[in-house]
Amino acid sequence: MPPTVVNCRIAATLHDWIETKLQANAREIVGSPISRIITASGYACRQRVGTSNTGRSEHSFANAIDISAFITTDGRTIDVLTGWGPTGRDRRAQALSRERKNHAGGDARSIRDLEADVRAPEAIFLRQIHGSACGAFGTVLGPEANEAHRNHLHFDLAPRRRGAFCE
Repeated sequence: MPPTVVNCRIAATLHDWIETKLQANAREIVGSPISRIITASGYACRQRVGTSNTGRSEHSFANAIDISAFITTDGRTIDVLTGWGPTGRDRRAQALSRERKNHAGGDARSIRDLEADVRAPEAIFLRQIHGSACGAFGTVLGPEANEAHRNHLHFDLAPRRRGAFCE
């Protein structure tokens, strides 16, 4: 896979966030620093995805990065798709499936089992770093935002009038 291309501003912001937030959270929560970040996307000249707005994505300006996983120095992979745990959408679907006995699809596990996933160190780590990125980047999207972001964290430096947009 070729290296991810981003502009200088986001590269500097990402570096600062890694040094001040990501590594501290990794050591504290999962007991090992991060040695590698697996990216899903950087520069890509395209429209925004998943909105009715037809404007250009921040990826079009190399002003965004999508991160799908983190590799710890002890060799563990913490990927967003499996490590995040259930989203609010998952919990709502689970509640509906209990109400409708013949409801097809969704996660058949009990709410208690889903809650255990959220208490796993990987889920705590991913949720913590998502929150910490909200102070550094203009937009931070993750699995809670929508299905398009279920498998990655999106960070960009889009200018915002009212502070960071975090979901």
